[in-house]
Amino acid sequence: MSTDVIDTPFGRVNQGILNALKDDFSAIEILKMVEEFDQRVQAFQEDGGLRAQLLTLHGMLHTVMDGAQVTVSSEQTLPDLASDALDEVQECLDMFGRWTAMLSLVRELGTAEPFDSEEL
Repeated sequence: MSTDVIDTPFGRVNQGILNALKDDFSAIEILKMVEEFDQRVQAFQEDGGLRAQLLTLHGMLHTVMDGAQVTVSSEQTLPDLASDALDEVQECLDMFGRWTAMLSLVRELGTAEPFDSEEL
């Protein structure tokens, strides 16, 4: 892979890594991340979404663990609700895993700069 470094308006980047990135991705991928993020945040806020699940879990656990009065009602058992919340969290982790792969490649644009003897 080339170690040629080029200057851009946003800093120096490795030309070889840039070429490899262009082969596998498009800048539009970042906009897709934004859209996926927005959809996920909206789903979190919906009735029955992760936010509601976590609040219900809190109420259930507060009753079971701390002896507090029952403040929530749920047709699900505590373990079933925890499983549903865990599924939502796993979907987020999968999403972030995909994003990590892309963003790691972009971060690598700044690596493998040639040695500059004038910096000594």
